[in-house]
Amino acid sequence: MSTFAERLKELRNNKALTQDELAKAIKISKSSINMYERGEREPKFETLEAIADFFNVDMDYLLGRSNKTIRYNNLIDIYLNGIMHWSEDKLAKPEDTEVYRMHFADLLLRYKTLIERAVYTSLSADKYLQSVEDFNATRSEPMSKQQLKEQYFRSELQRELDDLTSWINAFPFHLSRADESSDTNE
Repeated sequence: MSTFAERLKELRNNKALTQDELAKAIKISKSSINMYERGEREPKFETLEAIADFFNVDMDYLLGRSNKTIRYNNLIDIYLNGIMHWSEDKLAKPEDTEVYRMHFADLLLRYKTLIERAVYTSLSADKYLQSVEDFNATRSEPMSKQQLKEQYFRSELQRELDDLTSWINAFPFHLSRADESSDTNE
């Protein structure tokens, strides 16, 4: 499989872009693009996401973990259409169908963000472990590598997990809001 550096250079060349043009398009420095393509540096999650969005490729493809370039957004459209037809077949009210569709799309996007963040976190975990190795050794009760890794994953993914939890907790509220709006329209 290809590396991130190889995929980035290949994608850039396929669009006939210079490093400078790509850097301007995703709002980072040309030297960053140069270092990424030489494999000297890995981008932050947000930059990786911007590159994937710019080239309209999946992050796993960009990272060299997959040869499939299909984007999650295409899958979301397929699922949303399926939800629309399924709820219509179940004789759901049109306003309920729209709420289900909205929530399902939102759930898929949140799940996508969580998975992408987990992938990026797994790639950066070894660097984190190296950076805290000396500090951990000075503690009265040093943590094991597994404990450190779990703590790192928890801290890196906490925002996405909290966001997903609050979305799940808000789900009945959105359904009741749809019922209220249909009552006022009658």
